[in-house]
Amino acid sequence: MSCSDNDILDSGVSSTIEVDSVFLSKDSIFFSDEEYQDWLSTRHNTDTSSYLRIENGRALFNSNCNNCHPNNFRKPATGPALGNVTMYRDMTWLIEYTKSSTKMIKSGDILATCLFYNWQGSVMNNFEHLTDKEIENIYLYIEDESKNQKIKKDEVKYIKNCNLDSLSSRW
Repeated sequence: MSCSDNDILDSGVSSTIEVDSVFLSKDSIFFSDEEYQDWLSTRHNTDTSSYLRIENGRALFNSNCNNCHPNNFRKPATGPALGNVTMYRDMTWLIEYTKSSTKMIKSGDILATCLFYNWQGSVMNNFEHLTDKEIENIYLYIEDESKNQKIKKDEVKYIKNCNLDSLSSRW
């Protein structure tokens, strides 16, 4: 049996696939669906659905966030460093802020306003096109990567000064 990229194999049917040796190495491993799910859960020390959500978050982060927030998560760039941000902000706030920081600033949200002033009046791009679940996946990736990078709890500073009276007097 030979396959094209668009062919889908029925996992319940025994099949033989010819693979050009250029795509194989001595370390190549082949799995059944069940073996693959087992491997994923062992390899990533998490269940498969969590792993897939984290990987989705990684892809979304790289395509939407990485220009302003480098994925070393320790140092700020155009936007603040994000290491361990989920320890300091609840998911509802993070989702709302990511969708529209401008709306949150206009509504008087203290943290959004502090970030606005700390970043000299810059606002984060709005990501209203992303679903809540996609944004949550981005933060799951940030949380997972913060652990992988062994970022200490208080290593990253998000807001230098949150005295709104002194901050607003500069504007």
